[in-house]
Amino acid sequence: MCSESEDDGRAHLPSFKRSHHYHLFVVETICVNQARTPENKYTAARFPVMDVVAKHHPSREPHSRATENYPHPFTGKRGVERYKSFVYQEARWANPKTKTEIEIPIEPRANSRAICSDCDKQAPGYDRLAERRFEFVPLWQITVYFVYAMRRVDCPRCGVKVERVPWCDGKNQLTTTYRWFLSGWAKRLSWKGVADALETTWQNVFRSVKHAVSWGLAHRNLEGIESIGVDEVQWQQGHKYLTFVYQIDGGRKRLLWIGKDRTMKTFLRFFRMLGKERCGKLKFVCSDMWKPYLRVIAKKAGHAIHVLDRFHIMQKMPLTK
Repeated sequence: MCSESEDDGRAHLPSFKRSHHYHLFVVETICVNQARTPENKYTAARFPVMDVVAKHHPSREPHSRATENYPHPFTGKRGVERYKSFVYQEARWANPKTKTEIEIPIEPRANSRAICSDCDKQAPGYDRLAERRFEFVPLWQITVYFVYAMRRVDCPRCGVKVERVPWCDGKNQLTTTYRWFLSGWAKRLSWKGVADALETTWQNVFRSVKHAVSWGLAHRNLEGIESIGVDEVQWQQGHKYLTFVYQIDGGRKRLLWIGKDRTMKTFLRFFRMLGKERCGKLKFVCSDMWKPYLRVIAKKAGHAIHVLDRFHIMQKMPLTK
């Protein structure tokens, strides 16, 4: 994603119609990097989207100034996304009459071996499946798809498995790059707002956010936590609550965990997730005066200084005239 301020990024978002320069920059980056990359099937990933788009928008030909030192506005990477052992083919309109979708065929590099999706080891080929389309980040509100016929491998360890490809995982129809793109905008706008602006579905935004959260949970570091705070949030009518636990250390404040309901059983699950060793390093715990929370804190973090919420303390204080 481009390194613009949040306000500038939001100005570009609605339907991507507010700045032609933004779109020009995207195509320009592709054009410049294509020009400086040798046309070698072993090292170059030919990405001629610019040719297709220029035919549809002849008035938006790229400028000649170099943009190769700038990150790609969509992918956040410098230049074109390249995938080892795969080659981009000539881009085409999915339907030459409507010109609303671009397809970019991908082929495996000659003599390359597919990778088993289970064990991540190279394995001999077995057969190829029918072509699949993987949705990539759109250009000028034109939907972009990678088109690839997945190979199956005869893995000596796992049996016959579908290969692993670098631009997507599992049975997802959205490329990993597009999911990160959608989840990034979901931090700025509502999920429905992102779906409307980018002309995609709410479900695609939801899956993208779920992908980002899953990745974050798998890669987060829980070391060095000394201060935590716990509170409940009502998320539905009828006393439906969620328990939120935060890290509130001076140099780092973040959400650590969410649990359904506000019972002792719910809060105990957080301490089991944190682990006995990390619980022993807690120095401060902040909470309100909800009794289930108080009991769990006394049991699991009784050694830590327990800071009670000032608002609830004042509620318990007798009124004085």
